[in-house]
Amino acid sequence: MARNEIIIFGCGNTFYEYVDAFVEPYYSVTCLCDNDESLWGESIDCNGNLKKVIPPCELKEYPDNDVYILSVHWEDILRQLESMNIKKVHCPLANYPIESDYAYCSKLYNWINRNPPKWYGDRNDIDI
Repeated sequence: MARNEIIIFGCGNTFYEYVDAFVEPYYSVTCLCDNDESLWGESIDCNGNLKKVIPPCELKEYPDNDVYILSVHWEDILRQLESMNIKKVHCPLANYPIESDYAYCSKLYNWINRNPPKWYGDRNDIDI
């Protein structure tokens, strides 16, 4: 089975939430990438292996690697990589956008208000 040689873009909270999905033998993480200059050159644990963080400008040195975006800022990063002419980009979060708890609760609250529960019988019959 051939492994996909990949680079993971994004080293924040979302990285730690989803990095476990990128495990051997299916993926081989070459390195990590981030826009945060303070991380460049650092090594970060990636499923038990330390991986170096590179700046985005170094992505062109890895033309055979697929780039997986693991960041809540995936839309901005996708545009950034497109402008850099990086072609092999995947964004698993595009289909599963992450929302803050507040945003989720707000949407849920609004949905419940638009779709109130249907009561069967007299509400006074309910023992609370």
